[in-house]
Amino acid sequence: CMNLQPGGGGGISGEEHNRKLNIARSKIWKKFREEHLYKLKNDLEYREKYSKSVSISKKGKSNGWLGKHHSDKTKEKLRKPKNSGVNNPQYGTCWITNGIENKKIHKIDIIPNGWYLGRKIKIKD
Repeated sequence: CMNLQPGGGGGISGEEHNRKLNIARSKIWKKFREEHLYKLKNDLEYREKYSKSVSISKKGKSNGWLGKHHSDKTKEKLRKPKNSGVNNPQYGTCWITNGIENKKIHKIDIIPNGWYLGRKIKIKD
């Protein structure tokens, strides 16, 4: 009884709606951010309240690393690159495009006619 059309169709949907919704959200976020930064700069009470809330969230129980440290062995592992050089699955490859389609090839391969280096990002209309 809640559908606008038989089979559940209709209502607000589609790419055009999503595009407009994203624009509206970005405008709202931008306004919120500007107001927030202005208050942080000019309103001492707001700044203190915000600073306390941020420091509490960093020190609270949700922070699982509070009071913990990596071992020297773990620190050494973290310093080493994981997939560099020949261990990297992207090593020795490059992207080519014909303006419509993208392909990854080995750098030593010959680029086919009509193709050139680079990658074209496909944009949905």
